[in-house]
Amino acid sequence: MLHSQQKVFVSTIVPLLDSEKFCKMASPSQRQSNGLDFELLCETFAEICPDFNSVSSTGKLWSLGFAGKVLFELGPKMRQIKQSGEHQMWRMLFEDNMSVYIYTDVFPHQINVQPRQHDHKLYLTLNQASLLAVSALCRMLPLQQNPIRLTPMASAIFSQQSIPRIASDLSTLLGHNVEFGQVFKAVISSCQVDGFHLADSECHIAIVAVDTTAKDAVQRQKLRDKTLRLYEQRGKTFDQSQYDVYAKHSYMAVNQIMKHIQSTIIATLPSSKSDD
Repeated sequence: MLHSQQKVFVSTIVPLLDSEKFCKMASPSQRQSNGLDFELLCETFAEICPDFNSVSSTGKLWSLGFAGKVLFELGPKMRQIKQSGEHQMWRMLFEDNMSVYIYTDVFPHQINVQPRQHDHKLYLTLNQASLLAVSALCRMLPLQQNPIRLTPMASAIFSQQSIPRIASDLSTLLGHNVEFGQVFKAVISSCQVDGFHLADSECHIAIVAVDTTAKDAVQRQKLRDKTLRLYEQRGKTFDQSQYDVYAKHSYMAVNQIMKHIQSTIIATLPSSKSDD
């Protein structure tokens, strides 16, 4: 659960602007050939959500309410819609009539834009909003009094119960105490799409996520190579020993055990013989 002091948002579904109109919203100076500038995005979001950069243990927090809404409600709902090829946009209303619009990025033409706040409005793709939400959740974690469950993206790779076991194994491996919160933040950051942008993400966890979710071997290797490159560009190197710890406690290991059990059962079954 999230802290009871989170803000309650007014969120409504709104007509989605067409891709041509989105293109016009971005001037050439706002377009980036090298991808999203996440640090700049955080600064832009803070114009809408002031407590995003000023963590406080008192008062109701807009950023925590935003994180809960995006990660646990809008995210799963909008991903289902995206898989159907449809478009959808949600408006989240902040103080002083400031608004964040979150849309499914499934336009026919890829729009590579650095989001900017204009007329009290900020337009974000679901992935951009989710990165901000995970970042906000990680910043708030030391202030939380109630347990926080894994994000939907992370819970597809790890169980909630695996986090303290990972922390214990890492403490033994690294020779110093590894806190539950440290592992929690690393897991939810690394399992997020484009998680390499996030401060708490780690390359080896992201590779576990790839290995757990990508079923096709060729596609899995392509995703591995891309993930390694993107993380290494940001100084986040792959650690095989830590990968082994995270993989051991992931659903990838569970799936491998289940496959082994199934193979063993099948091998012990009497072979059927056709009648002569």
